[in-house]
Amino acid sequence: MEQRHIERIRNPQFPVARHGYDKREVDNFMLELANWLESRAAEEVGSFAVKRKLEMVGRSTANILMAAENEAEELRRTTEEEMRQVRDNSVREVEDKLAAATSKARSTVEEGQRRRAALESQITELEALRDRVLNDLERLGEELGTAVAANHPGASADLLGTLSGKADRRPRRRTHPAEAPTEREPSP
Repeated sequence: MEQRHIERIRNPQFPVARHGYDKREVDNFMLELANWLESRAAEEVGSFAVKRKLEMVGRSTANILMAAENEAEELRRTTEEEMRQVRDNSVREVEDKLAAATSKARSTVEEGQRRRAALESQITELEALRDRVLNDLERLGEELGTAVAANHPGASADLLGTLSGKADRRPRRRTHPAEAPTEREPSP
């Protein structure tokens, strides 16, 4: 503060009024104020200003910390919710894929069982057909043997053995009905 202001405080010139303050009391107060301004005012006012600024900084810091805490809490809540949604979506996706795979496997097994049943049915039909054909061949062989025996008594046993698979399996020469079968001579 400038010296002229302090001097004005030390020697104030107020007009005297009838019902005013006691002049001596006002003068004493003004002297104390001037002394204080010269000696400790800057220090105390500076300290007060610093305290005031620190209080303001403290309030500001508290507001910043509170806002940061609120944001952190909101971020945590949001993150947890997103993680829960991702987990739920993953579980749902896995369940869907498992259900699809199970359904496809079941369908494949059922198709395999249908094909197997169809093949087994065809095999059964083919076996029955084979048995009928073999029975028919055996019957025809017997009938042929009987017919040959009736027409050629010597050749019937040999023919019957050939047809039934009991005869010797050596190669036969073709003979005409007029020729009688002869034994083959060994080759030189």
